[in-house]
Amino acid sequence: MGAHMRVRWLPSLLFGLAVGASPSSGQAPAPDSTPFGGLAYRMVGPFWGGRASRVAGVAGDPATYYAATASGGVWKTTNGGAAWSPIFDDQPVSSIGSIAVAAANPNVVYVGSGEANIRGNVAAGAGIFKSTDAGKTWTRLEAGRPDRHDGRPSRDPDVAFAAVLGHAFGPNPERGVYRTEDGGAESWVGSSS
Repeated sequence: MGAHMRVRWLPSLLFGLAVGASPSSGQAPAPDSTPFGGLAYRMVGPFWGGRASRVAGVAGDPATYYAATASGGVWKTTNGGAAWSPIFDDQPVSSIGSIAVAAANPNVVYVGSGEANIRGNVAAGAGIFKSTDAGKTWTRLEAGRPDRHDGRPSRDPDVAFAAVLGHAFGPNPERGVYRTEDGGAESWVGSSS
């Protein structure tokens, strides 16, 4: 008999041995509930509905992360994901498509509102937001504020790039790639279609 045949009858043999080893009283032994008695279930991740669009961590800090959600705003953890706090609830939009933390200054966080993943039901954005205090307060960058973007700061926290979709279905003047060199305070320049 080949190895394949032995594998097929092995579970039957083990079951037969287990049944044959039951007590003679006819009652099954009570299951042991102690192996997992000290464990408790817990949620790992932010308590929001929907899906995470993007996540960003802080370079050199393995416990701090931000999560941008498609319909739940921005969340932050400072303990490696054991607890998450909403940090974007006071803003006029909850659909977030991107988030980026400046490598040179982790207090500078850029958020692009509006869904980044195009599908049949997308939520519009309200432009680009920036925090200079690690998400405690936010400023809406009015200059050249496109509806949706996927932002990435460079090594210089005042230089950031935005790949902008604009209105999802059809051509529009907002669509294109933009760059700011002043932290979005005065201008976003770029190529739009």
